[in-house]
Amino acid sequence: MRLKKLKENVGGKPIYDEKMILTSFYTRGDQLMWLRSRPQGISRTLRTLIDKAMLEDGLTIPEINT
Repeated sequence: MRLKKLKENVGGKPIYDEKMILTSFYTRGDQLMWLRSRPQGISRTLRTLIDKAMLEDGLTIPEINT
């Protein structure tokens, strides 16, 4: 898979001291309902799940204030 190189000025207004890049994905209805029910919200829940998976793969993730 070929990924485009991200430009430095890409992303929206900084959130949590880091620019966030808008992305989208497909999910089942039950998965979306579960994400919506999470108290920390959809985006933070997804970032947390991705960070955990990255750590399991042995990747280092930057420390940010979440």
